[in-house]
Amino acid sequence: MKEEVAAPLQISEDIQDRLDQHRAFWARRPVEKPLVAEPLRDSLFPLENLELDLSEGEILAGDVHPETWMPAPPPAGPGQAGGDLFYAEWAFPALPWTEAIAGCPVRVMKDSGTTWADLVVDPDASLTSLHPRIRRDWFDKLLACTRSLVDAGQGRYWVSTTLMRGPLDMLEAMIGAQRLFLAFYDEPDEVHRLLDFCANTWIEVAQAQLACIPPMYGGYCNRYKVWAPGTSVVTQADLSGLLSPPLYEDFVLPCDARIAEAFDYVTMHSHSTGQTQLELRLDLDSLDCIEVALDPVGPTLEEMLPTFERILARKSLILMGTDAEETALAIDRLPAAGFCIIPRY
Repeated sequence: MKEEVAAPLQISEDIQDRLDQHRAFWARRPVEKPLVAEPLRDSLFPLENLELDLSEGEILAGDVHPETWMPAPPPAGPGQAGGDLFYAEWAFPALPWTEAIAGCPVRVMKDSGTTWADLVVDPDASLTSLHPRIRRDWFDKLLACTRSLVDAGQGRYWVSTTLMRGPLDMLEAMIGAQRLFLAFYDEPDEVHRLLDFCANTWIEVAQAQLACIPPMYGGYCNRYKVWAPGTSVVTQADLSGLLSPPLYEDFVLPCDARIAEAFDYVTMHSHSTGQTQLELRLDLDSLDCIEVALDPVGPTLEEMLPTFERILARKSLILMGTDAEETALAIDRLPAAGFCIIPRY
């Protein structure tokens, strides 16, 4: 049973209607239509979107200044005109926060306008030599950025936890994909130990951000701008699409379960081409929602409809990246209860 945060006494009729729609989404109550967002227009990731002037090569936490990216609050407040979701912001989504906090050096690639996380261990070193600790400089900088968003917004928009790669993806960034896949078999105890560190770090980082963010209308928005009547976070395990279900169940599922149990409303990010672990996630009672990003290659939306129906029978679903035709098809063919569509035109 989810416990709602105490709500303020005065809520406008428009906001109240929107909050009721979002409550229905999480409860998967029968509704006339799914939540549909305004279409996205660009990517979250390129640094040019954030107007950051960072130098090529490694950057440090001290190179990131909250005041260099403060969004302009919407004049109409947190309600997002033209869509069913809310207006929310979160700290510097172009930076690999969880990887940096776990110890990865952060590097800027000016040509592509992105950042990436470098390895923390020599490729030839045994994983027994790796004893990561939370990088408090990056941890504190994330909280400073989050507080700055809260202070600047003054209730005119929601503030969400930032984009956070999950424990499996964090470990892949720390030691490299090839090394990780070999370590599942050669050093399984060390993989369990390091994944445990990553899961603990993930939970601590998310909880610390939420502690900086006052609830609005009795709840929190996640980074998909869906409000929930309690704490709400988004985790992910993109690399899990390359794992067999037994490997995922042994190594990664316990981490995902701990995250799902630590917060009130938890969404798992995934891709349309990476649904090999779907049944295990559907069996995870503490997981509330699965987000599926439509990939530009792979199965079409129509081919994915049976998968989406399976999800909606047991979890809420956020479908990300549909064009206008796909959005219409999804509304027509899929149940509306517990369903949210975020198009990209």
